[in-house]
Amino acid sequence: MMTDVVIRQASHEDLDTLLQLRMEVLHNSGQLNYGDSEELEEASWHYYQSALTDGSHIACIATGDGRVLGCGGMCLHSEMPSSSNPSGKCACLMNIYVSYDGRTTDIGRDIVAWLIAYAHRRNITKIYLESSVAARYMFHSIGFRCMPDMMILTGEAG
Repeated sequence: MMTDVVIRQASHEDLDTLLQLRMEVLHNSGQLNYGDSEELEEASWHYYQSALTDGSHIACIATGDGRVLGCGGMCLHSEMPSSSNPSGKCACLMNIYVSYDGRTTDIGRDIVAWLIAYAHRRNITKIYLESSVAARYMFHSIGFRCMPDMMILTGEAG
């Protein structure tokens, strides 16, 4: 049985842990092969270094039983104000990850709740994410809904 899980805001002292977990997320989701990670790992390190400093990225780490059990992150940004988002403040949840031995618990849900609470304390009400098929049920049960009117352009156009 797992002891109490603690979720706390990550800092620069957690950079190595955040980077390790980020690479695990990418490998486990099939977005990256193990031999192809050096450039992305370096870019991710620079991203964390800068974004944790300027506050444009907030990360949290879940620990219990003396080990890291998961993490989550949130990119904070602004968009043009609209009727559905008058403040223009937005948060994109990303890198939500729970170690295999923690997946039968509510750690993932707790990480997301921690991030949502952080956003709400900053009056951010537009919160969105990309989800794996496996995590969709959890996100849906929290209140997230699919958006049929969104499109994305990746890579080079035309």
